[in-house]
Amino acid sequence: MVEIGNLPALEFLSMRGIQWCWDAICKILKLASEVKHLFMKVEFTGNFEALQPFPESLWNKGDRFGAKMKGRLKLVGSRKLDDVSRTRAEFRKEGVRTISIDLPYLDECKLDFYGLRSCSLTLTSSKIVSLEVQGCSRIRVPESQHLRNLSIFNSAVYMVEIGNLPALEFLSMRGIQWCWDAICKILKLASEVKHLFMKVEFTGNFEALQPFPEVDFVDFFNSHPHLRKFDIHGAMFIALCQKNSLKHGDPGFLIPCLEEVVITMRSPLNAE
Repeated sequence: MVEIGNLPALEFLSMRGIQWCWDAICKILKLASEVKHLFMKVEFTGNFEALQPFPESLWNKGDRFGAKMKGRLKLVGSRKLDDVSRTRAEFRKEGVRTISIDLPYLDECKLDFYGLRSCSLTLTSSKIVSLEVQGCSRIRVPESQHLRNLSIFNSAVYMVEIGNLPALEFLSMRGIQWCWDAICKILKLASEVKHLFMKVEFTGNFEALQPFPEVDFVDFFNSHPHLRKFDIHGAMFIALCQKNSLKHGDPGFLIPCLEEVVITMRSPLNAE
């Protein structure tokens, strides 16, 4: 239970715990209509021992809270809970699968859903500048024209639908398996990126793990002329350095802005 008066001056709100009554969460969020930075790390709702997953729709512009939310939003899930009972694990497995956030003034968003993996996210905000997502395999961000920082981390990513990225400076793509179409789509849109971090081991859909197809070395760097720092891991490095890709290089080809390259090879077979 939370009983609190009006919060007209509230700028920062942090809500953390294993289990919160949903009524208490709603009451605080309704009062915190002027908040600029929200941090949430709550695993379950429900009363006493009746653990329940969060509702599928978190916020939308029809909510009083959502309509005025500005600044930063952080929703954090726990990587592991050693003291969680079997019932909680079942709820976690069957919990939220769709996250919809529609906050027109939101400019910074960090979402960490470690245990979900196959969760779908739709984020709508015309002001979004920084977005970090962990634990979502399907991501939709239709309004991304102001996005400067984008980080996506999940063991598997099957779909990414995102608008134009004319302002993007930093891009991080991490995971075990990404659909090749999702990789290509993001790289094509991120033509202005300055720092690119790629740590993806395989492509393929669902359980079919596949190696990266060949990527044309010259075309890749011509498509990212402002790239200054490139962190690249095994699979993508091999895809870029195929002999066929390097045979037909333009004599006048150059990489104008590149200052730093970090190459990580986990297998000696890849290092050849």
